[in-house]
Amino acid sequence: MKRSLSLYLSVAQASPALKGQVAGALEILAELDPDFELVLVDRVGTEETTELTRSLAATYPQVRVAASELCLADDALPMRSRPRPEGQVVLVADASAELRASDLRWQYYSAQVSPKLPSGWTKRHGKKPAPAM
Repeated sequence: MKRSLSLYLSVAQASPALKGQVAGALEILAELDPDFELVLVDRVGTEETTELTRSLAATYPQVRVAASELCLADDALPMRSRPRPEGQVVLVADASAELRASDLRWQYYSAQVSPKLPSGWTKRHGKKPAPAM
């Protein structure tokens, strides 16, 4: 089934806060679009991180896990290394930073207004498209 929205959440280390971040992200994503997925990208692959991400995927049907040794910062991860997104809109976030609802909403609405712009283009060029209402 083709999803409408995918969020890649880059995870570098297992932390107690990750469970809360995932639960919060699921709430935000459900608000934005009922047809979504959350992809946890395990950047390091330590036993602890792998166990935690797999546990979260087993708990939540909208969560899946992808392993990668490369960083997702600034969309630098080559497409051949990325897990294939199922969403028409793909958002990227890092679990080491605060996951704010306002940032995810802005990314989502920016993609809706300007779907042909490369990801991150508007932030680098200082132009924020108005959210679609």
